[in-house]
Amino acid sequence: MKILFIAPYPPNPIRTRLRNFAIGLADRGHFVDIIAPYSSSAEIIGMEDLQKNNRIRQYLVKDFSVLRQLRTTLSVFDGKPFQQHYFVSKSLKILILQLLKNHRYDCIHVETFKVANSVSGDLGLNNLIPIIIDAVDCFSDLYKQFAGTVESSIWKKIYAMESKRVLAFEKQRLNKFRYVITSTNHEALLLKKISGIKRIASIENGVDLTLFPPSPSFKNFNCKREPTIAFSGKISYIANSTAVIYFYKKIFPFIAEQFPNIKFKIIGASPPKTILNLAKDNRIEITGYVENLANSFNDVHVVVCPLIMGAGIHNKLMEAMALAKPVVATSLSCKNFNFKSGKELIIADKEIDFAESVVNLLRNPDLCQAIGFTARSYIEKHFRWEDKIEKLEKIYRGSIASTR
Repeated sequence: MKILFIAPYPPNPIRTRLRNFAIGLADRGHFVDIIAPYSSSAEIIGMEDLQKNNRIRQYLVKDFSVLRQLRTTLSVFDGKPFQQHYFVSKSLKILILQLLKNHRYDCIHVETFKVANSVSGDLGLNNLIPIIIDAVDCFSDLYKQFAGTVESSIWKKIYAMESKRVLAFEKQRLNKFRYVITSTNHEALLLKKISGIKRIASIENGVDLTLFPPSPSFKNFNCKREPTIAFSGKISYIANSTAVIYFYKKIFPFIAEQFPNIKFKIIGASPPKTILNLAKDNRIEITGYVENLANSFNDVHVVVCPLIMGAGIHNKLMEAMALAKPVVATSLSCKNFNFKSGKELIIADKEIDFAESVVNLLRNPDLCQAIGFTARSYIEKHFRWEDKIEKLEKIYRGSIASTR
């Protein structure tokens, strides 16, 4: 098959789902063209391997931030989601038309609602070339969560407005696509309820087990030394930055009482100022973007995932578990998994329970090792990328067959 991916961002290492879909399809013998906008050189770091892959071609469109912001501002009265204006430019649409004119694609893969308005003719190509959208999450619900959680009154209004606009898109437009994909069954059920669409399936994210091998054992860990806990993720994402602040203010102080030498490591790209300010506390380490995430976990004893808002399936959780690290997480963080608390990880929602769970792990290396081993086994069994790509391939083939 020859597949055109239209994405709101380049397939860099941070964009795990998009990147692994493309690589996995190429590994199975398919040809993948990826078209995406970008506004800074930081967005195209770590993509050398894709450039060398002769089955993957990338068409990246430079789109300056100031132009994105201007388009978004001018769209305030047109009723469409702000992000469709932010990510889709005239240059992007023109390049898509050129690619469709010069190449014969078997199907088109649109990555999220953010670029769903980029295909000319209001999805009119759907009758000739099947267009599949990876909705990923129910974004109207996600933005509604954001609106109810953020403290800024301005951002409350923006998220509430965007939630309504995306909801209108989900109601009116999803059924225009040949097939809809989501990251979890829960998100699929939400979108079914909203749009009534029947051609929908969930494909969870996977983990590249070669990039996340089990970390060395710390069975001889001495609590008198510097115990280290960590959180990882794209820190600029509001759900992640909110989780970090929440943990630091509400949970970390109790842990620090028990372990005065504790270190909290915040791993991930683009930390906002609110997070950078935490570095004033010498117990906090902020790494920013790291090329090798697994290596940055070498000195970490317990991983925390204290999300209090969000949707979908969380790579941060699966990657830590693949590394055989013991994880303490809120129930929201793992609502789309079939985890048993105390077996694959520990689930705690009350602040004191969360803190005590971390303390208990730090005091019990054997328990850490047992949970880490079980976690790794679970990821190996359920979250191999090969299985996810096979499911995606079947959806493509079925969609292509239905157009003939």
